[in-house]
Amino acid sequence: MSKINLTEEENELYMQVLSLDPDEDYELRISKLNSQKELAESLLNREAIPEQRINYFTKKEFQTGISRKSRIEEFEAKVNSESDIFSHGHFTKYLQYFIEGANIDPQLNQTLRKIAESNMYDDDKADEIIKYLKSNSVIPTAKQARDEFAEEIFKFGADINLNSSYCHRLRNKIRG
Repeated sequence: MSKINLTEEENELYMQVLSLDPDEDYELRISKLNSQKELAESLLNREAIPEQRINYFTKKEFQTGISRKSRIEEFEAKVNSESDIFSHGHFTKYLQYFIEGANIDPQLNQTLRKIAESNMYDDDKADEIIKYLKSNSVIPTAKQARDEFAEEIFKFGADINLNSSYCHRLRNKIRG
């Protein structure tokens, strides 16, 4: 699973979302955040977002932080209504994940998918993915880059429908 198909209108909205700049004019930024909301609602209405990616956002067991809440529950505590979540500036990265999938090199994505497909059980998939990443020096050495990579591999695990505990295993093994 990789990038989902967007309608022409959704693609135009997505281009606006991708051009968001925190330093731009307030009115322009609000307009783009409203486009973000419109895009998210459109994708949800036509059920275009894979369930695994929605689970990453809505299920507590896919939370990687110290919070005991799901990502959506954290947003709900900050906004007035559920629809306000989609126009929140911090929602952009989740929308990008819903559309693009895990942000890892396409060739690495393909290789890891082949590894996952060649193993029947989640624990074997996770172990073989870790073994590949470590033996091929794919994991960044700088702490921040390694942590960001670990989060993307966690998302990749969700994308291939690994149980959340194995997604956590991938992330934790990468972080060291």
